[in-house]
Amino acid sequence: MRRIGASVAGGVGQGHPEAHRSGGHDSGDAVSGSGEWSWTRSRNLWRSRSHARGAGDSASGGPPLIPALALAALVMASPSASPEPPAARATGSPQLSLAGAQTIRVSPDGSGRGQVSLRAGFRAALELLADGVPVVLRLQPGTYRESVLDLDWGRGKAAATPLVIEGAGPADRVIWTGSDVIPRSRWKEEGDGLISAPWPHRFGLFGYQWTAAGLIAHRRELLFIGDRPLMPRILEETEVIGASQNPDLGGVLEHRFKSARDPKSVLKPGEFGVVDRDPLGGRIYARLPEGASGEIEASVRRSLLDLTGKSSVVLRNLTFQRAANDESAYSRANAVVFGGPEEPSNNVLIEGCRFVWNSSTGLQIHGRNWTIRNSVFNWNGVSGISSGPSENILFDGVETSWNVWRAWRGGEILYYTGGVKMHEVRRHTVLNHRAVGNATAGLWWDIFCRDVLVDGAVLV
Repeated sequence: MRRIGASVAGGVGQGHPEAHRSGGHDSGDAVSGSGEWSWTRSRNLWRSRSHARGAGDSASGGPPLIPALALAALVMASPSASPEPPAARATGSPQLSLAGAQTIRVSPDGSGRGQVSLRAGFRAALELLADGVPVVLRLQPGTYRESVLDLDWGRGKAAATPLVIEGAGPADRVIWTGSDVIPRSRWKEEGDGLISAPWPHRFGLFGYQWTAAGLIAHRRELLFIGDRPLMPRILEETEVIGASQNPDLGGVLEHRFKSARDPKSVLKPGEFGVVDRDPLGGRIYARLPEGASGEIEASVRRSLLDLTGKSSVVLRNLTFQRAANDESAYSRANAVVFGGPEEPSNNVLIEGCRFVWNSSTGLQIHGRNWTIRNSVFNWNGVSGISSGPSENILFDGVETSWNVWRAWRGGEILYYTGGVKMHEVRRHTVLNHRAVGNATAGLWWDIFCRDVLVDGAVLV
């Protein structure tokens, strides 16, 4: 069995400072197959319990080649290692009882017989949940452009009473977005193909001392024309002050504006940038790609739904996209926010959903008994999925591809990101997974992870 690098030592992954004493990674080819890989923390062993055939395997089924960036932080079992029991399989979320459930039908504008707006639907749901009545919120096809962030899920019996939020159709027809249309009438021609529009949001920059150094990783704006994203560029010269020089910031970097750059000389077709400060401040600039058509949309909502403190949740047949989120709150400021270590969310099922083109991480897991099934987490600027302390987590038929584009453009190479980047997880089973084209790791289990099993994965 081939040994891959030595980036795990004593249960510590590369994201922990101790890991940097352990050496590098080998390169390799993509893995494709139905073989099982399991890891038990007690001996830091990965092993194949059936052959996973990959590029470079012999016809007789030789040992697979694992790419360092596709499956990071591994130590393979040596022939002399004593046998270990297989990793315990996760069972994921239990079946939730919906006996006596009330259904609330929601549409983007609240029109239609028996339908209400998104916020009105959630407020009505909370009232029922607080009384112990399960709720099914059924979102009609369309595009939803608002946030639900201020509900108290700790009221009455709301935290533990089942809540199903589902689209009345496939996920690509029920879209909850963080972007708004900027009408063409608001765009001003600046000459030479450059256009600009007022930008009142002033998001600024954010980063921790471990965040990628490039400022593109510290911003969170997104701009689209039709379905086509424009790539962000930096239009402000900024001095970055490290946390070691300002400990009162608690690990957060300080950014000091110096001057604005000329958008005409910086932006190329298919790129955009924002200037928050004078003399060009409060505007978004863009050069549209040749032949592009459709409405121009900018991400303006940091998060779409906050479920902090809520357990017993089902998300089904929904797209969550284009959130203008960043890495604050340790990457919990995502399109859908679940509780952190102090308020974990338990018994969660995510099925048939899409978390795509969000500025930072797509989703972060904190809690017990989660199932993510037949869902896509692609094209997110930092990680597709990450976690804090979690237990009994099941992925089945999940894709996490083409993530980490923002952090990578800022200089991140493999420290805190991945298609999947897990911390402190016990009993994690990954079935039929696909992770292609992530700028860093495809799958990565960092510090204090145990009982991890991967069965049937395409990692490229």
